[in-house]
Amino acid sequence: MKTISYFLFFLFLLIGATSCKKEKDSSITTKTKTELLTSKTWVYDEYFTNYNQASTLVAYKKGKANNSMDLSLNKVRYNADGTYQETTENGTTLSGTWKFLNGETQTEVTNVMGTFTSNVISLTETSFIWYDQSVGRYGKMIPQ
Repeated sequence: MKTISYFLFFLFLLIGATSCKKEKDSSITTKTKTELLTSKTWVYDEYFTNYNQASTLVAYKKGKANNSMDLSLNKVRYNADGTYQETTENGTTLSGTWKFLNGETQTEVTNVMGTFTSNVISLTETSFIWYDQSVGRYGKMIPQ
């Protein structure tokens, strides 16, 4: 009788444990930083100059009148093959290469203007926030 009680107890635990398992939601996917960065064309939502000083200036805010910089034409497309294309505030198209550095905490972009390294502050489906400490520039980009 004692053996049957133990058997039923363990059977009850086994049934309870398996029935409590949750199904994995197949609609939730985890993307890598490369997939997040390369899956969209990015445009500026906000751009700050002198970010590392007391005189920080919001140079551009999308939709705001009287910005000190007009970045409405700017857009950047990072490709999975390590190339990128950028349209500048003047409408000029730049092409070059990009890569992650230091465990994907920084990006390095190289084009005819030079090589630029920025810290990745945040990278999600809805925003790419970066900071270039060397020139005090901070940008928040959103999908086009």
